[in-house]
Amino acid sequence: RPKASDSTLNLALAFANVITLPSETRQPCEIVGSGQPPVVPDVLFSALASCIPSAVRGAGDGQGSNRNSVSRAEFSKYLARRGGYIRHRIRRRIPGSRELWTTGVVTWWNRRWVDTTDPDDRAQLARSLGCFVHAYPSVADNLDLEQVVGALQMAVTASQELCHDALGVGECYSRDTHAHD
Repeated sequence: RPKASDSTLNLALAFANVITLPSETRQPCEIVGSGQPPVVPDVLFSALASCIPSAVRGAGDGQGSNRNSVSRAEFSKYLARRGGYIRHRIRRRIPGSRELWTTGVVTWWNRRWVDTTDPDDRAQLARSLGCFVHAYPSVADNLDLEQVVGALQMAVTASQELCHDALGVGECYSRDTHAHD
């Protein structure tokens, strides 16, 4: 079966590090990592697919799939295992039940989106993107700052909407899942 190459996994992690920043405080619902597809997409993976479709499997580009490209599950596992991203599941009690919980969504606790409206964050994004393009010229050569900013803004909006839905009405249960989900 297809498996992402090490170079593609490293590229995907490097891209995730371009559009997110480490966060010292826990961000319980900043970046949605996964949920029940297709209802809850992996927003970080979607941003990668938007900017570098050749790096992901199942990007819907109609050109078939590169066997060395990364899948959503591989991406998520690699972020947790090699990237130091900490998973956190947010769940909601099913109304009328004391024991049943929704599947919930997985978020990345120790990361936050780059804030494109903040001058320091935007400058960091430009620097990080420059390093990324230099490190991966064959795939990132056509990538520009405005394209990444557009994908980032869409990702931030999607995360906010998905987190609002995940934290909607009802009691929430949050469990640190680290890398064992």
